[in-house]
Amino acid sequence: MPHRIVLVILTIAMCAAFAQDVSCVDIYVPPAVIDSNTTFPPAIVVENSGSEVLPNVPISFNIVLASDPTDTIYHDTASSGPIGAGQTKTAWFSLECTPEPGHYTMTGITELPGDSNPHNDTCSQLLFVRYIDVRTEIVSPRDTEAPGLIAVRVRLTNNGNVSALVSRLDVKITSFYYSDYRENIMIGVGENQVVTWLPWSYTGGTETCTAWITYPADMNHSNDTDIVIVNPAGIQDCVETKPHAGMSLALLPSPLSGNVLHVEYSLNQAGPASVTLFDIRGRAVARRDCSGASAGKFPMNLRLLSGGVYLVRLDDGQRSLVQKLIVQR
Repeated sequence: MPHRIVLVILTIAMCAAFAQDVSCVDIYVPPAVIDSNTTFPPAIVVENSGSEVLPNVPISFNIVLASDPTDTIYHDTASSGPIGAGQTKTAWFSLECTPEPGHYTMTGITELPGDSNPHNDTCSQLLFVRYIDVRTEIVSPRDTEAPGLIAVRVRLTNNGNVSALVSRLDVKITSFYYSDYRENIMIGVGENQVVTWLPWSYTGGTETCTAWITYPADMNHSNDTDIVIVNPAGIQDCVETKPHAGMSLALLPSPLSGNVLHVEYSLNQAGPASVTLFDIRGRAVARRDCSGASAGKFPMNLRLLSGGVYLVRLDDGQRSLVQKLIVQR
């Protein structure tokens, strides 16, 4: 048989063989790196690489743990709809996914019956879900200290799965007395770093030490701030009278995710008192005067407050009681 005839026959056979051929081109959503708590409906791009118009192409999508390929965290199917020869289409899946932090493998598969070229039916891509979380903890001062020079130390711990840059770390001990900050602190995954400040001259009484980080990309704001109420209970050979003896303060719900905070309080004795909310910089952001009764309860509408950590102080003019409130938005 002449070579030219053989070539023609082979060409016709190849064209017939790939009359129906759909390839998985790309994983369109999600990208290879996403932040934790990201919810998405996956999408992949498919191409009709054959010579026939196809009315529909069945497609499946899977996400599995990279460390354990048998652990499938996501599976769904979709359809391309009509797709002409040489055309591409983006197929979206109806089920949404919110993967936990970690490493995964994503796989899209075209499942066209009679596909003549199975070598391009699958496309895969790695997925890394990053989690940025830096925890702030006041090491010193503690809640009980004797008057004198007190070391000021703050520990930052990286609880995430990527290295974190804390752009700014502030520390403040009661308004107008002690305030300082550090910038650009890098912490590796799983590492911690203690930041040491100038000593604080503690003169006694009740003081509030607050440390907080400024890191807009942090995905867990509940531990960005730490607060310690310092008092002189650690002084030996001294009988201490608690400054808030006979007082109580209850905040419901805590943490607060809605708009209304329910406050219940009791005083050492009947008389005027107030409940004041302070932000982490010591600024009063809300206040409510209490009646002259020795106990009571009332709601506070805090819908204008942004998420973060606040101090709530009950004060009757002679004694005070402070509690921490976390607002989640």
